[in-house]
Amino acid sequence: MRHAHPGDERISGTVPARSAFDPPAKKMLAQKRKALLDSIRELEECIGYIDWKQDFYDEVLSGTRPYVSNLIPAENLMDS
Repeated sequence: MRHAHPGDERISGTVPARSAFDPPAKKMLAQKRKALLDSIRELEECIGYIDWKQDFYDEVLSGTRPYVSNLIPAENLMDS
């Protein structure tokens, strides 16, 4: 047999201020989320660079852009 429920489900007392009530797990999740977003941003920048470099090589191979090297002197390119 079940006991009768008084019907009063209010929390007695006051609820602490938000900053005092924030559980540590919530802060940890926020930090982890920020770290993941930073990682995503870094990966997107890397992918952007790779895409730019691929476009550069496509233009060089098609002849629309001359190949210029900062590492190999121009006279060495003429010899090959």
